[in-house]
Amino acid sequence: MAPQPIETYATPDNVIIAGRVLGPGEPGIRFLASAPVVSSEGQNLGALFVIDYAPRTLTAEQRAHLARVARLAAAKMALGRRSVALEQRARSEERFRTL
Repeated sequence: MAPQPIETYATPDNVIIAGRVLGPGEPGIRFLASAPVVSSEGQNLGALFVIDYAPRTLTAEQRAHLARVARLAAAKMALGRRSVALEQRARSEERFRTL
């Protein structure tokens, strides 16, 4: 089963939010949702975050969309890695041909 998005309802003393890059203080983050970005091999690559200054709750559809965007981000990273590998291979083959 794929990792599911996580929602956090921020309060001024919420240790998950307090002291982070966007940190406490006005206007203050009141909502944070995240979805893990995981490679097809199961390696954790990072997380996709959605924040808001108003408290809210994600609907099931919004959670599904957040998870889908996280999967799309992982796929885009994989395509980038494949592209770099193909470019390196092409350069290597070109060097071999010129020998």
